[in-house]
Amino acid sequence: MKPYAFLTAVVLAAGAAGCGPSRPAPIVMKPDAYAKQMKENVLIFVQQSKESPRSVAQRGEVLLETLHDYKKRPQDQNQALYEDLLQKAKEVQQTAQKSGDVKAKLDELAALANKLPG
Repeated sequence: MKPYAFLTAVVLAAGAAGCGPSRPAPIVMKPDAYAKQMKENVLIFVQQSKESPRSVAQRGEVLLETLHDYKKRPQDQNQALYEDLLQKAKEVQQTAQKSGDVKAKLDELAALANKLPG
């Protein structure tokens, strides 16, 4: 029985040491590519929200999470615009939860997104 105890100890030690699968390195995007992706994400959100206004609140949560990611990135010339997009998306979310009439807020959000390059 001792060989099994030794083998178990070795396996546990290897697992604790981090001999598991490695994670791939995060993909680093250039500022222009990131801006283009953000613009596309926001414009898709606006389009889908206009087609199905009842789902704005639910879809808005996902957009807000995406927009919050800009804070984790290195500073670039679009930082102020990302912050404006985040604030406007919060307004859309709040309006959707209160009245549901978000068309004007969605248009404002799209106008901000169109200021991004790409």
